[in-house]
Amino acid sequence: MVGRISRVRKHAARTWHRPMTGMAGRAVELEDACGGENGMLNPSQVRAMSVALQLTEEAMDRIERLLVAPVAGVMYSLVDDLTREERKRIPALCGQVRAALEDASARVQAETLERSRRREIRGEAATLWATLEDTTSKGLRGYGPLAPEDAAVADALLEEISRHVVAIFRLVEAAPGAEAGDPPPAAEVGPARRW
Repeated sequence: MVGRISRVRKHAARTWHRPMTGMAGRAVELEDACGGENGMLNPSQVRAMSVALQLTEEAMDRIERLLVAPVAGVMYSLVDDLTREERKRIPALCGQVRAALEDASARVQAETLERSRRREIRGEAATLWATLEDTTSKGLRGYGPLAPEDAAVADALLEEISRHVVAIFRLVEAAPGAEAGDPPPAAEVGPARRW
C-alpha cells in the first residue's frame, strides 16, 4: 500500500506542472485536463473538489451579506466592529476569491450544483421546527423542575412560533416539487397536530 501511495504522489508531482494564475497573481500548478479522460483527477476527486469550491462560494456569499446585514434583530445583534479599511478591502478580496473559483472550476471541469429554493426553505423550516419542538416544556424539564403554569406559558409561546414555521413548510410543500418522504400534511395545524 505504501508503494502505491508513493507512486501516486510521484505521478501527481509530475502531472501538476502547468501554471494557473489564481488569487493575488500566484501560480497554482494544475494540469489543463484535470477532469478529462487523460487527466489525473477521477470523477470522485472532481466531485470532492467541486464540493470544496461550492462551499467556498457559499462562504463568500455569507461574508458579503455580513457586510450589509442589519445590525440588530430581535434575538441577536451583529456588532459592527469592522474598520472602514476592512469594509473596503473585504469585497475586493471576495472578488479575487470568486475569480480564482471561476478559474479553478473551469480547469477541473467542476460539477455545478443546482439548488432548489423550495428545498432549502423546507429544510430550514423542518430543522427549525425540530429545534422548537425540543424546547417545549418536555425538553425544558431536562434542565430542571418546571411548574405546570410555566410549562403552559412556554408551550403556548413556542406553539405560536411553530405554527408559523409549519405554515412556511406547508406552503412550499404543497407546491409542485414536494418530494415523497416529507412529513405528511395535517388537516389543521394546532397544539394537537404536528407534521
